[in-house]
Amino acid sequence: MILLTLILMFATTPAAAHSWYPIECCSDKDCSVVPSEQVQVTPAGYMVNGWHVAFSQAKASPDEEYHACISQGFNAPRRIKCFWAPKGST
Repeated sequence: MILLTLILMFATTPAAAHSWYPIECCSDKDCSVVPSEQVQVTPAGYMVNGWHVAFSQAKASPDEEYHACISQGFNAPRRIKCFWAPKGST
């Protein structure tokens, strides 16, 4: 019985490493870590793979890494919907 309880406990634990992405940012589907080499801090904000993100649009990263949620752009151009930056990266 104890073994069954332990198996069920671990089987129901979320496995997603970044399950904290908000649903309005596409949840875990279109969001991922962005290597710091792909982010340039400019006086006006962040340049991320050719996209500009204003400082005011960036959220504080909960794990001190850069993250971006990029729309797939089926009927519209691809864009960064949400962006997180480490604290102190400005």
